[in-house]
Amino acid sequence: MDNEKRVVYLSHPFGGREKEKRKAEKIARALARARPDLAIVSPLHNFGWMKYHKGPKYWDDLDSCLALLKTCDAIVVSGRWWKSVGCCVEIGYARAMGIPINVLGRKKEKALTHATEYADKI
Repeated sequence: MDNEKRVVYLSHPFGGREKEKRKAEKIARALARARPDLAIVSPLHNFGWMKYHKGPKYWDDLDSCLALLKTCDAIVVSGRWWKSVGCCVEIGYARAMGIPINVLGRKKEKALTHATEYADKI
């Protein structure tokens, strides 16, 4: 393969809401069309078979997301990520691992500072 694609992780709030999964799908589709050099992975779709949990099981499931993120070249954060513990943890993890962070919208600085609140949960 001469033109290897960069793998990009799409972090988007879920909270068990199917409408958020559909929003992430639209964003992933738009990114893939705009940037054919990227392979977009979405944990909302990859792990859609998991039941959404609150409490201790949530953290086990989030570990699976972080294992996927660890293999990616970059992360794109979308939606109202600042209201999502999962997104904030993913941002903090990406920052700790040196994975480039791209925030859709105008809140990149907030992403980097807000995520430090969740660093101890990684």
